[in-house]
Amino acid sequence: MNYLRLIGILLVFFIGQVIRLPVQNLTGYEFSNTLVSYHWSKIIVGLVLILFFVISISKSGLLKFNYQASNPVKNSTYLKVLFLIVLINSYVITGYLYLDGYLLMLVLFSTYVTAISEEFCFRGLILPILMRQQIKKDNFIQVGVLISSLIFGLFHFMNLKAQPENIIGISHQVYAAIGVGIFSSYILLRIKNIIVVGVFHGTLNVLLNQSRFDEIKVGKKSLSEPGYSFELLTTIFTVSVITLFAFYFFRKLSDIDSEKLKSVLPIDRNTVS
Repeated sequence: MNYLRLIGILLVFFIGQVIRLPVQNLTGYEFSNTLVSYHWSKIIVGLVLILFFVISISKSGLLKFNYQASNPVKNSTYLKVLFLIVLINSYVITGYLYLDGYLLMLVLFSTYVTAISEEFCFRGLILPILMRQQIKKDNFIQVGVLISSLIFGLFHFMNLKAQPENIIGISHQVYAAIGVGIFSSYILLRIKNIIVVGVFHGTLNVLLNQSRFDEIKVGKKSLSEPGYSFELLTTIFTVSVITLFAFYFFRKLSDIDSEKLKSVLPIDRNTVS
């Protein structure tokens, strides 16, 4: 039953990515600028996906897994995440203050909406479903985080449709997404606030996807090749940093209180029988 639910969630997410182009074509009639219609399509699809995933989370009994009220001052991880969000956004925004304000805010908003929808899907639903399935194992947390992060990363191969010649660059995206998935999973399990995790994920995307802002900077009217800039040294450095962070936070998963976590994971009878 859990696997069928997992497939259903992934199918909805997949359909959401597929229909972005038709939605962009529809919005294109309203916005002559292709850049504007591209990001409005991401916002529209992202908000619909968020609504669907929020309803699914509620019906699956996973509200407490995704959100628990806590005092951020007493949670050092919470404070570190909020500090990084403010720091990175301050850097990005101050570096592009001279850009058209509407375009800048549109790109930022679409980036955050997309990231939050991904977090609701992969960390809010898929992660706890996988952990439920492996609940009898001592390492059910690590198994759930690893598999959900791998699935999240592999989904980025869908970008090959837009950039079929950029296999190396897309592979880099996939690898980076796996690392981000592990990091986001750890943060969610520590602070139990998926909205903050989604905002942090969006902040990382803003920082990593600088080419999107560069296209606004030079005044292009379309996103011909959205994604990363893949110079050799930058790629090596980024991959090294992602590897170190992913390895570090994957090991930190052992610090999570598994018994407390089980209490917010409603277990299907078929799983524990």
